[in-house]
Amino acid sequence: MRRLLSLVVPLVFAAVPLELNAQMGGVDWEDIDCQQSRIGPTEGLRCRATRALTTDMHSTGQGDYRFWSAFGTINGVNYYYYLAEVLNAKSAIVVRQELSDAIRIRSPQGKDGTDISRVTKREGVDFVSFRSAQKTSCVGLVRMGPPQANGVKWVLYATRCTAPDQADADIATFIQRATVRQ
Repeated sequence: MRRLLSLVVPLVFAAVPLELNAQMGGVDWEDIDCQQSRIGPTEGLRCRATRALTTDMHSTGQGDYRFWSAFGTINGVNYYYYLAEVLNAKSAIVVRQELSDAIRIRSPQGKDGTDISRVTKREGVDFVSFRSAQKTSCVGLVRMGPPQANGVKWVLYATRCTAPDQADADIATFIQRATVRQ
């Protein structure tokens, strides 16, 4: 039963918007120093994290999961990063959600996004482009961590949005830099 929950719970969490999760499960986000974040790079962004989840509806045991986010605007470009990670070897994150749906749920720029492209592989990640509700030109990606149990150890979602008339020449750099610190 515990093994089944460790596979199902991340799917439930992935299907519910972040704000609703925080209300339903009592997940408390705390501001943190970005140097402590597992998301890299975070220079110039605001960072938040949860404690190891142990007693809310998303946890399957003692400190199974932790969530991180980094977000903000640097030189007119909006960034949003969301990381879910497993903290023990018996649990895993199973990703079954389409990238376009995950971007709509997790990224503020993805909410009400339009013109979402097909998912393509680009520099080792699944990648989409889209327009935000504010008509900014955006890209989004998902990077998967190493295999663990019947899923992965972590999953990182990231979006980057520029002004509608601004050509984004730094997409390759964005993809390369959207990483998880060890």
